[in-house]
Amino acid sequence: MKKLIILSVVLLITTLASGQLRLRDAVYPYTLTEEQDTLKLHGMGIRKNITSDLYAGGLYTESKMTDPNEIINSEEDMGIRLIILSKKINQKSIIKTFNKGFDNATNNNTTSIQNEIATLMAIFETEVQKNDVFDFIYTDERGLNVYKNGIVLGNVQGLEFKKTLFNIWLGEKPVCPYIKDGMLAIEG
Repeated sequence: MKKLIILSVVLLITTLASGQLRLRDAVYPYTLTEEQDTLKLHGMGIRKNITSDLYAGGLYTESKMTDPNEIINSEEDMGIRLIILSKKINQKSIIKTFNKGFDNATNNNTTSIQNEIATLMAIFETEVQKNDVFDFIYTDERGLNVYKNGIVLGNVQGLEFKKTLFNIWLGEKPVCPYIKDGMLAIEG
């Protein structure tokens, strides 16, 4: 069944001539650049409900890794791009998704990263709407920069927080298994 899901995700991906990949309505560039760091698209997937695609998630890394735990625990520069695909996704639903994800990723024990979670949640005080693009770019020098539509909204420090954030989509209890499978699917 897992191979069928991954094959379905790969078949939905369309290569664009401009150095981008399309997964339904989500377009991902092959690379993301932040300052002097260039990250390569590792994989992407879609979270959906019965009637529509909700958002897409893409993983960017410096090097190819196949083990999700290796990605989560790595100090290597990497990023996650979320693209909002539905009007059903708003500020309230994004915060709910992140809170559920942090609870799953920490087995309901967020005490050690509570300040970092509060910093991230303050960043989401902004309106969230269809076609918004959020980038979470981690470097060991700068920590985690959070962008919305290419504009930096804030920074959250700490490798432990980065591990927990990436665990939301790549961990044992991901908020969306389809996104996890997709993020790990592209061969490179």
